[in-house]
Amino acid sequence: MHTYPAANETTALARDIGELPYVGKLATTEPGTLPYYSNWETLDLTGANTPEIALNGFNYGDITAFDPDLVFIRNATPGTSPQARLTLETIASETSTKEYEAYRLGNYRLWLMRDSEAYADLRMLVRKRGFEPMP
Repeated sequence: MHTYPAANETTALARDIGELPYVGKLATTEPGTLPYYSNWETLDLTGANTPEIALNGFNYGDITAFDPDLVFIRNATPGTSPQARLTLETIASETSTKEYEAYRLGNYRLWLMRDSEAYADLRMLVRKRGFEPMP
């Protein structure tokens, strides 16, 4: 059986987030573990739990309208549709601003909103879980 360190750290991070004294907002392509353990309001970018996105796909405007404290995505993989791949690339480029702080671990990327109430605690948790700062 294979173990996936990044996935294990993602579950641990989600549990850690759930213990914070905040209920924040999360935009993610991982609609199971992160929302379940964090108990944060979630914008599911896969559409599995967000009917509008299931019908129309998502774009960067959906994320900015939601105003998340944390954006957490899995990088595009070989089976990712061209539209989804372009959207993931847009997220990566648009969130690489002074408003967000970017991290990575394995095939995962996340961005912390710097003006979030949870920013300092989230920053500590992602570093504790092995996520590395991105330039």
